[in-house]
Formats: sequence, C-alpha cells, structure tokens
Amino acid sequence: MSERESLILSALLHDIGKFAQRGDEKLREEYDKKVRDIYCPSTIGYSHLLYSAQFIKEFFKNKESLIENLVLSHHKPEEFTGDKRLSKIIQISDWLSSGEREKREDESKIDFKKEPIISIFSQLNIEGGKSEELFNKPVKIDGDLEVLRPVKKDLAISNEYNFPKLWKEFKNESGNISYSSSFEKIFTQIFSLLEKYTIFIPSASVKDRPEISLFHHLKSTCAIATCLYDLSKTEDMLNEIIDELESKLEEKRVFPHHMWMGLRRIPDIVIASIGTTIRSLDKMIRDLSEEIAKVASTPIKTYETEVVSSVRVRSEDLKIIDQLVEGGVFKSRSEAVSYFTRRGLECSREWIEKALEQIKRIKEIQDSIKRELEKEKDNGEKLK
Repeated sequence: MSERESLILSALLHDIGKFAQRGDEKLREEYDKKVRDIYCPSTIGYSHLLYSAQFIKEFFKNKESLIENLVLSHHKPEEFTGDKRLSKIIQISDWLSSGEREKREDESKIDFKKEPIISIFSQLNIEGGKSEELFNKPVKIDGDLEVLRPVKKDLAISNEYNFPKLWKEFKNESGNISYSSSFEKIFTQIFSLLEKYTIFIPSASVKDRPEISLFHHLKSTCAIATCLYDLSKTEDMLNEIIDELESKLEEKRVFPHHMWMGLRRIPDIVIASIGTTIRSLDKMIRDLSEEIAKVASTPIKTYETEVVSSVRVRSEDLKIIDQLVEGGVFKSRSEAVSYFTRRGLECSREWIEKALEQIKRIKEIQDSIKRELEKEKDNGEKLK
C-alpha cells in the first residue's frame, strides 16, 4: 500500500475508536498501559485513539503498522516516528473537520455511551421559536425506514437499539473485507460500512452538541487530509498552519487541542494556507461547468449508431481526466474523452471546414482521374 493510500485510510478511520468505546469494546493491555501515556494528551477524551489503533491492527492482521501509528499519533503528531508531515496532516484535517460542532450550553456530566445523535429535523423550524429536540436511534441503514424516524431522547436508546449491538454487527461485517484486496476495493467497502453503521452515531457528545455524525466527521477529515497531501505541503508549512491555528484559538481563549475548534473561527488561516489553490481549482471547475452547461443546453442531435473506439491518450492528459472524474465533473473516462473530442472538433470548426473543402477537391480530382482511366481502358478494348 502506498504512502498516500495509507494516509487516506488513516484519516478515514482515525476516530473509529469512538464507535468501539460506545460499543463496550475491551481494550487490550498492550494499548491500555504501554501506549496510553505516549499518545494520549490526557486520560479524558482521547482514549478513543487507542481503540482506533486496536481495530486497525485487528482488521489489517497486523500488516499495516503505518496506518496504526498515524491513528495513534493524530493528537500528538510529534510522537510519530515516521515522516511527521503525515501525522500533522491528519491532525490539521481533524481540527478543521471538527469545526462544524457547537459547544454544549449545559456542561453537566454526560455519559457518552448513552447519548444519541440529535436529529437534523430538530434544527428545522419553519414557524420560528424553539422546536422540540428529537433524536435518532443508533441504527444501521438497511432499508427499514421506520427505525429512522426521530424520537424523544428517552426512547432513542433501548435494549433493541444501542451502541454495543451496532458495534458487534459492524465488526462482524467488517471481518468480511479482505485486507489483501486492492486499495480501491478496501476503501470503497470500508466507506460503505461506515456510512451504513456510523451515520447515526455522534462524532462528539461530551463537550459538544451531539448533532454531527461520526460518518460525516470521518469523511470530511479524509477529504481534507487527501487534499493537503496532494498539495505537497512541507513540514515547515504544516507547522506554520498549526501555529496559526493555535494562536487563533488562544485569542479566543479556547484550549488548542479541543475537538470543537472550528473553521468558522479560522477562515483567514485557511485562506492564507490553501486559499490560492482552492480559488484556482474553483475557477477551473466553474469555467469547465459553464462550458459543459453550454453544451448541455444545445439541442441534442440523435445518431443512428454510436461507435465505440479505443484511443491513445497521453499520461498527462489521462491524469487530468481522472481528476475530473473523481471530482464528479464527468461520470467516466469515456464521457470525459467524448466531451473533449466534441469540444475539440467544435473549437477547430473553421480549420476543419477548410480541410474538408480541400479533401472534397482532392476527392473530385481522384474521381476525375478514375473516370479518365476507365475511358482509356474502354477505348483500348474497342481497338482490340
């Protein structure tokens, strides 16, 4: 597995331990005693990374130590023994992804193992005022729409619907994934399982309102980490981002390692760090989208047949096409190549028309010569 692929899976699974904790998973001694003091900033609120590492070690059959170590160090990247750019990328991504959370008004002691996720419908209120707070049961998505109905808090957790039961089902199903498969297959299967089992599990609930799912936190952390890695930021650049993040949080009198530091508090840092790249990418996508919209708005011509043809594409061009497909601009390589072929023909219309005119003249000359040859042949046969 490549370094990039290991980073992506590390970011995607960095907080899976929060699910394991709620599921009453037992922590093995090797993590509880030997590792806790090294990687946990404190004994409160950070033990989940030990559970995450334990799950990864079991899932990958002790074959992917890089993923395990990155997950362990995502709150203390300086303890990572490898390339510290990787651990700092995950730390920054985790911080930024946590920006969607809101601090609790009531900071009374919370039992996170019994805290369900607040339904999104509790945040929708057409008539104004304060709406009734409803919660989702900790269930998997399996087609039963009735269990997705929001309920009052005291009905959300029960003997039938609870975190330990859900965790057990998740572990059993994750055991069917072959860690020796291709990265694309492993990622797709893990991502699907996370969506199925963690979309109704809070990403945080002790100091924050439990309204953001673990699935959405893992997904956004993974996306940000992948972008930061692909931007090829040096460790010094990443240190500058971390320093600025912490200084901004200190100005707000927020403890710098708290999970609820957020994007809404640090827009200037994001702009300073990766704004130029994002703006360039955004402009490219908007321009391309406008071009696609123009083509899509023109009357569609129907053809009797659609010809499938294999073509040679330069590796540099193929990378661009793959990025556009991954970004959702096109559904497939074929669609992208077809679009650019059509656009290339349209943009070269004037030259093509001149070329076709010359080809037409050449064809007329060829036909004329052919007719003359036929006449000569006929005359020769008559003389015989």
